[in-house]
Parts: sequence; structure tokens; C-alpha cells
Amino acid sequence: MNPSARFAGSLSFGNMNRLRSRLLGLAAVTLVLPAGTAVAGEAGKLTEELWNGLSGDAVSNLTSNANFPNSPTTIGKLSGVEPASNIGDNYGRRLRGWITAPATGSYTFWIAGDNGCQLWLSTDSTVTHRQMIAEVPGSSYTSFRQYDKYASQKSATISLVQGRKYYLEVLHKEGSGGDNLSLAWQPPGFNRQVIPASVIDAYEGPTRTIRTTMDCRTPGSRPTGFPPILPPARQARTAPTAIRTATASPTARNGSGNRRPSPTAPSRAA
Repeated sequence: MNPSARFAGSLSFGNMNRLRSRLLGLAAVTLVLPAGTAVAGEAGKLTEELWNGLSGDAVSNLTSNANFPNSPTTIGKLSGVEPASNIGDNYGRRLRGWITAPATGSYTFWIAGDNGCQLWLSTDSTVTHRQMIAEVPGSSYTSFRQYDKYASQKSATISLVQGRKYYLEVLHKEGSGGDNLSLAWQPPGFNRQVIPASVIDAYEGPTRTIRTTMDCRTPGSRPTGFPPILPPARQARTAPTAIRTATASPTARNGSGNRRPSPTAPSRAA
């Protein structure tokens, strides 16, 4: 794992003083992030999963497939929040990651796509608390960045707190013909705009462990080697496990199929 990746999961440090007292005299003890903890990866990107060979235009055609969600055809990273348009037919897509609020206040979100697509946002950094906040319904479709075709494309007003990460997920289904996907928001004090890459981080799956060390001779020391950790108020009560080694499962490489030339996106403002 990239050592500069940022932690967006959970870890409890409540038992570290007890652990230190038992290991006093040792220079360090190795701890790992428990398996099942999700990690924020590359900044400016979202994790993109594709399921090829799926007919139908609605998101339900993706979510009801036996290969969803655990067996995508390809996994890769998408820079920003807008995939290339017109890449093929009969596929499903999932985008996953975290979005960090640049300011405290009320936000509104929009989604546009061809065909059906859904925008999910969590009330915190966890996947568990995600809720669908906007969609292009059923097997409907919109043009690229056409955010006002259906009332359901716009979310209710959502309060976010500056600096906090919120889990973000997008489900998208393409049948045949043209295909596109785009996301927008309206932060406090701004007009509607495409969600910028500067506020997103890619999702790294919960199949890996991360090793760190703690100096047991120094009172009050915390583990080193971890990416920044969310405030304790939002951490689950999961005790760390002492081990000597840790491994990280490799991320599958993103494949590519035959692509049709992408048309020029409309120039109208988001």
C-alpha cells in the first residue's frame, strides 16, 4: 500500500496504555489495522468498477446481477467524477470514495447520466450509513451535465462539516446507444459546479491490513506509519491486534474494451 494513503476507517487506541505497560522495556510493538477497515487511497480520484455484458438500462439490472458487488469485470481509478462518455454498451458501473467538505454549511447535489444512475452519500465516513440522495430514475437518461430533466436528480439540502470525510457512491447502468455520467454540487456561497477532484479520495477495499509501530517506552505515544486518522468521536470501538507482519491485497488492474470515439461534451455551464 502507498504509505501516503490516508486512513478513513476505524481504530481504537483506548487499550494502548495497558498494552504499553505490559510491554514496557521493548522498543516497539507492531500493530495492524483490522481487516475489514476501508482506507482512503489516491487523492483526486474515485475507485471505478465495471461489470461488462449486462443488458438493461436501469440500476436494478446491475444490482440484481450475481456478480454484483463482489466480482466486477475490471477495477481502476477515475480522475475526477466524470468518466469518459460513449465507451460501450451493456455495462454497469460503480464509483466509490470519500468527499471532504471544504466548509461547514448546506450543500445540494445533482447527478446526470445515460442511462439510469444513483448518487449515494453517507452521513459520515462509513459505508453503512450511505443513503441514496439523487437519481436518474429507472431506465431514463439525460444528456451530459443535464441536471434538471427530472426532479429526482437534485438532492435535498444536506448539512456537512468542514474537514470531515463522507463516503460517496455512484451506481450507473448503460444499455445501448450513448452513455455519460456527471456529478455536481452547490457548496455554501457558490453556484452549482462539477464536484472538483480536490475534494475526493479513492476507495480502497477492506481486504487489507496496515502495519505500524508504537514506542512502548514513551508515555502518550501513538502508532507511527499510519495515514491521518479520523477523530475518535467517529471511530468504531475496534481493538487493534498485535502481530509481526501485515500484507495488502493488490488492486486489480483496470481493463479496457473496445471504445467508440467520445463526442465533445456540451459547453454549457454546469
